[in-house]
Amino acid sequence: MYETTYGDRVLRGAEARLIAHAAWRFTDDLRNHVPSDGRADMNRGDSVIFEALSPEQKIVMIDRVTLYLLDETVDAPPCTALLDATIAALYRQVYDSVNIEIDLDHTSSTSGPEGTLEREQVIEAYLVNADVEDPDFEAPDPECQDLSIWQGIIDSLRDRVLQDEDWLLESPLMDIDPDESHAVRQIAGIDRDYFTDIAPDADVEQAALAWSNMLKRLTGERVETWRFGGHIPGPLEQDLPPPLDVLRFDDENESFHEEQVSTADWEQLEPVLLSDVIEEMQCGNSEWSSFVNKRTGKVIGLPADIFSYLEDEAAGDSTGYFGNGTDEMLQEAREIEESNDYEPLPSSYDIHEWEIMREFCESLPNEEDREQLENAIHGKGAFRKFKEAVRELSMEFEWFQFRDWKFELIAIRWLEENSIQWVRERVAPDEPPF
Repeated sequence: MYETTYGDRVLRGAEARLIAHAAWRFTDDLRNHVPSDGRADMNRGDSVIFEALSPEQKIVMIDRVTLYLLDETVDAPPCTALLDATIAALYRQVYDSVNIEIDLDHTSSTSGPEGTLEREQVIEAYLVNADVEDPDFEAPDPECQDLSIWQGIIDSLRDRVLQDEDWLLESPLMDIDPDESHAVRQIAGIDRDYFTDIAPDADVEQAALAWSNMLKRLTGERVETWRFGGHIPGPLEQDLPPPLDVLRFDDENESFHEEQVSTADWEQLEPVLLSDVIEEMQCGNSEWSSFVNKRTGKVIGLPADIFSYLEDEAAGDSTGYFGNGTDEMLQEAREIEESNDYEPLPSSYDIHEWEIMREFCESLPNEEDREQLENAIHGKGAFRKFKEAVRELSMEFEWFQFRDWKFELIAIRWLEENSIQWVRERVAPDEPPF
């Protein structure tokens, strides 16, 4: 399993077949560069982390990530830049295959399904979790030759697996001051061990074994390591590696969205916009109550005294509502009280912003700055003194970046604990779905 954007999961059905084909083609190409004497002699435009590996190391890493992505019996490893970069390279392979296929469109008379197999495979994986019932949905055309469209679709498939693009930051972070690099990682929420994973030393024999293990995983049949090539001794008459005719991945339980929603006793019609949840949480206080409509994805905030009034009204003790709420707010509050569709957002007590300030202090690499802020958050007027100290140190930008990141983590954790689907942004109706 792998820790993906949608939680720990394995790829299934069309998504699994897509990544399996990419792994097959990529390693088949890498075999032609073995033995390499440890040199990284292929440049396909992958990340710096992955490009720095030798062909043998790349094959071993591809075997490793296909194990995590396709075998549900294997626990998800901690995410590292090296693992993420390897997965990103497989999706780059998908793009390269589509690019080659489109080039062949211009030089071949082949048309129809035989000439669009790569694009058909991408579409099949894309449709797994696309909202095909949306009246504005339009399936991609397999004969489309616009690479920018295919790049967008493939990126969306990659983003279903990889939570972000932090693996691209290693090279820039190495070029700046260590203290500044540490601060950037803290603000971006990058785990301290994310960039510490080291690629295994790999010779030809180890690469051949990894290749054989991977093909067993993809096809169900183990391939003799001598078929790998790379001067590994074998029979005098060697056959080429077997073609990738049959993959082991059927279409059962293909949609991870369906698997998540099926655990709840309600049907969610629209995902919640993450920024709406974060904004409401950041504005919340003891005089304000906020909720998410689990069906519609709408975020609602109402004066807390409205609910006190409704309690008094239900007990027959009310003399009328004299707060700042409107009649419309009263109606919304009654609906919230009478419905099971609403989930209250974490309160200011649940969020505990003082703890966020303390963690920000601990994240600072400069000891003097750290001590000044830590002194500010203790004693009377901690919030006011902290803000003044942040302003004095010209750290407003760093503080608000850190605060936004922590609120995002709290919001995502709360949404997932309550089985509420969410998105970072919504595509406007007049934009293509991909």
